[in-house]
Amino acid sequence: KEFVLPIVANYSDAFLYISPNLKNDKEIVLIAIKNNYRMLGYTSRDLLKDKEFILAAIAQNWNALEYASDELRNNKELVTAAAKQNISALRYASSVLLYDKEFMLAAVAQDANALEYASSYLKNNKDIVLAAVKKDGFALEYASPALRNNREIVQVAVQTSGWNSSALQYASPTMQNSREIVLSAVKVNGHSLFYASPRLKNDKEIVLAAVQDDWESLRTASPAMQNDKEVVLAAIKKDYKALSYASAKLQDDKEFVLPIVANYSDAFLYI
Repeated sequence: KEFVLPIVANYSDAFLYISPNLKNDKEIVLIAIKNNYRMLGYTSRDLLKDKEFILAAIAQNWNALEYASDELRNNKELVTAAAKQNISALRYASSVLLYDKEFMLAAVAQDANALEYASSYLKNNKDIVLAAVKKDGFALEYASPALRNNREIVQVAVQTSGWNSSALQYASPTMQNSREIVLSAVKVNGHSLFYASPRLKNDKEIVLAAVQDDWESLRTASPAMQNDKEVVLAAIKKDYKALSYASAKLQDDKEFVLPIVANYSDAFLYI
């Protein structure tokens, strides 16, 4: 052991070549998995049933849960310890835990993406999904089709999905065609217009709200809205390059273009 320890510490794969007896030594195993947790696959089953040892292993690398015994992968304390490091550890949790509402509520409270690993039964549980989307709207991706069609859940999701994209993309077609939902979504993130139904891409109030938040959303508006002077001007107020998404008719309208070019000379490029 004294000879092997520093070798394994420097070369974790050297663990493969030590004696069976030392492969069952907790200290050596823990040193080996610091750099390569997969060395757990070469230790004894008895060690993988040892709760204290697996806890220590998880403290070093959450992936250690993959090698824990079935009984330990059903242990809330162990799985929670791994999930606190990385929510992806839930992929190694027992199916029993993934069906446990109390456990999964705690998991989504920590990280909304825990919903990805929940059982299909809990992905259809309103309490679980609502808790997840309140934390991060993008968790809507993992909800059941029925709950992606739930007005309350989708409304919360589009409000909490951040500035760089929109949870509207994961909503049902019915919700993407809901004026109330889409208007709420584009006010938070104009890019949401991209995921709206064709009918709502032609709704002036919605398109105006979208371009006032994100001028580039004019690109996904209907041709009628790209030809609407008020809408296009609202987008140009955010950035003159929005003129590039205006209709050919407006780009060729001297009366419309003249004051724009007067204020933004580079807009000349888009007429």
